[in-house]
Order: sequence, then structure tokens, then C-alpha cells
Amino acid sequence: MSADALSVAHRFTRAFNSRDVDRVLKVFTPDAVYHDLFYGRFDGHAGLRRLLEVFETRAGRCHTYREYFDRTAVLLAVGIAPAAVARIAAQRPSVQLSLLEQSPLSR
Repeated sequence: MSADALSVAHRFTRAFNSRDVDRVLKVFTPDAVYHDLFYGRFDGHAGLRRLLEVFETRAGRCHTYREYFDRTAVLLAVGIAPAAVARIAAQRPSVQLSLLEQSPLSR
């Protein structure tokens, strides 16, 4: 790893650990693309901000929590047949999960 890349990696780590989203964004170019094997692809500062600001707080408590991931990749990784994954994705292109909801995997 070059000294420049190592410097960026160190700045990213320090910024991420500070939990200061604006500080983290300063490590990336405005047109940066962030690929995460679990959460997917995030483009530019706006996309990165969505990834990094998963908690919204109110009065010192979590008010909203978002989690992003590519569910088709997860389903394939756990061994669901590609045809079944395609049917699931076609039926529900976006998903909101709850504990009370019946999983498409249980059908």
C-alpha cells in the first residue's frame, strides 16, 4: 500500500471512529463510489451520508434506524436458488421487515 493510500486509510479510520459524518465525508472525493459487500453501492457524498447517518436521535435516544443491504446477494449467499431469489425480488422489489411479517423464504 502506498504512503498516500495508507494516509487516507488512517484518516478514514480516525474520522469514522469520531462518529463525525462530515469529517468522514472529507476523506472522500465528491464523486466517490463506496462499494460494500453487505450494504451495497453508495454514490457521492449524498449516498455516503445516507450510509453513515443510520441513526436519527431525539432527546438523546434513537428515533429512526435504517439499515441498507442487498437482500438478493444475502439470499444467494445463504443458498437460496437463483430462480427463487428472482421470484422474491420480483414480488417485493423493496422490503420493510417486521417480526410479525411472514418471510418469503418460509413459503
